[in-house]
Amino acid sequence: MKNINFSFCIILLCLLQNTLQAQKYKFQKLSSDVKKESRKYEKERWNSFPGGLPINQQLNNTYNKQNELDDYGMQKWFFATGVSVGQTLASAEMQANELARNELVKQIQSDIKSFTESNLANNQLSKDEAASITKTVNVVTNTVAQKLGRVVTLLKIYRETANNYVVQVQIGYHISSAKKIIIEEIKKELGDNSNNIKLKIESFLNQSNN
Repeated sequence: MKNINFSFCIILLCLLQNTLQAQKYKFQKLSSDVKKESRKYEKERWNSFPGGLPINQQLNNTYNKQNELDDYGMQKWFFATGVSVGQTLASAEMQANELARNELVKQIQSDIKSFTESNLANNQLSKDEAASITKTVNVVTNTVAQKLGRVVTLLKIYRETANNYVVQVQIGYHISSAKKIIIEEIKKELGDNSNNIKLKIESFLNQSNN
């Protein structure tokens, strides 16, 4: 009788867990393109992590995020991918996440530099101001990765080889949030000097929040 009661409790817990997971995430209807792409991953023996969403749902979330635009028709998110090989699944995952975050920071850095070059070309910045911002961006980039906070993991999959695990991770980070962090770091690095540059950076920050 005790064994029957114990088995019943286990079944009840499993049903409760499945119910909670279903409430946490509402599975979305998939397009034919997503289904086709997910089949490619499956043929290449990619798997979703235990407890994670199926690959097709992860891909669907990724494409939805990539299509999100702000009121000006600009993309809302930075995206970065990291791929790593490790002897254990945990080590490969950790390294893939780190590579993705580093790639994310490079994109933010590149975006700030593009802004600087654009404003220089439009005579909104002097050559000295542009050089100062570029130099400062290079300095603060190393600390930005540690201050990004929680990124959105859009895709996290793995596959096994003969002796290793391969992990692929794609992450996203809201563009305006990323720019806030790096611009604040630029302003700290500049200190009390170069107030004119700081005002122009603040103007860019306001633009990035629109």
